[in-house]
Amino acid sequence: WAGNNDNTPNIKSIKKFCDERNFCEIKAKHIHIATYNKKNEFISHINKNFWTKFEKTSESLVLTIRLEKLINVYDIGDIFNIHKNILEQFGLFVDGIEIDYDSPSNKISFYNNWLQKLSILLENEKLEITGLRSWIDDNQFETKELLKNVENINFQLYQYDKNIFPTQNFFNFINNNDNANIAIYCFDYDFFEKVIKYINEKKYL
Repeated sequence: WAGNNDNTPNIKSIKKFCDERNFCEIKAKHIHIATYNKKNEFISHINKNFWTKFEKTSESLVLTIRLEKLINVYDIGDIFNIHKNILEQFGLFVDGIEIDYDSPSNKISFYNNWLQKLSILLENEKLEITGLRSWIDDNQFETKELLKNVENINFQLYQYDKNIFPTQNFFNFINNNDNANIAIYCFDYDFFEKVIKYINEKKYL
């Protein structure tokens, strides 16, 4: 995530956790490339040394764009394609886009319509989004509709820099929907051990 320093102990903890289990699988890294803020500004978080942080230039990346508010999908398409072209020039493989937008629960339908337009624009790209825990309790029906139009919803189990344990209703939803995933803030070994007791093994992947 842009603004965070590399956390070597954190990475080692993730590898240790996966080495102890046979169900772990490395997925594409999600990289926060840009933010559209409340001042109507796009801020790029990619600098000239970005690609030097990857051990293998063939690594697969999902490019995350943080939105403080929804804007024209063509602007998102432009930002995504510009960054994709730059990264692929250096041998990095871009395998989709993730939109990080905190839609209010009562406006999920509006957000879904916006995402459908973006999906049509970027028809050959995988589209993922982040999700809020509150969506499931407040508006589960429209959250399920969202799942039909995106590759994955990565639900955030954190607020700012603190992991928050969700409700049983949340776990039921995660277990019953294959493309509903969980995301925690960095890696808290004890927190994750607690979480996996409530989810199906297939959801670990």
